[in-house]
Amino acid sequence: MSRVDQVGVWELLPSAGPHPDLAEGLMAGFGQFVGSWGMDVRFFDPDGAVRSKWSGLWSFAWVLDGRGVQDVLVALDANRQLPEAGARRIGSTLRMFEPATSTWRVLWVGASSGVWLDLKGRVESDRLVIEGDDVVDGRVEWTFTDITSDSFAWTGRTSASGLGWWTEQHMIGNRIR
Repeated sequence: MSRVDQVGVWELLPSAGPHPDLAEGLMAGFGQFVGSWGMDVRFFDPDGAVRSKWSGLWSFAWVLDGRGVQDVLVALDANRQLPEAGARRIGSTLRMFEPATSTWRVLWVGASSGVWLDLKGRVESDRLVIEGDDVVDGRVEWTFTDITSDSFAWTGRTSASGLGWWTEQHMIGNRIR
């Protein structure tokens, strides 16, 4: 077998860093999150009451020759450990930078929930904003705010059937060193 016949997805997907031609735009956006983050996660009902809370691990990595950033977010078990494969609440997001518009195409896959969302992202002053259609007659807006090299906040807001916006989810991330 030749080397080409032995190459798998795990050799081709990851990248060591941002693509040199796109580095500035990538780092201004989601490239700054590359690494692993411990997460404090809260879900809310439309009245603002906490529906559930859990700890998570959110890992970001360079992919596709450094042209994009992919992540995996997984809920930890009650002992703050990774559950066994197949028993996890887990999802992944692929974010590809579009240099012509300085925006991002964002594909979120909720592997546990079976939900897929095709969204658009942009840098807006000191925050990152991701927007798009929800799976059922609504819109979502996800924002990364309070961004430092070691922490950030993430808020997921939903607007269903024109009933106004409400915060559905809020997460605080702290970099794992």
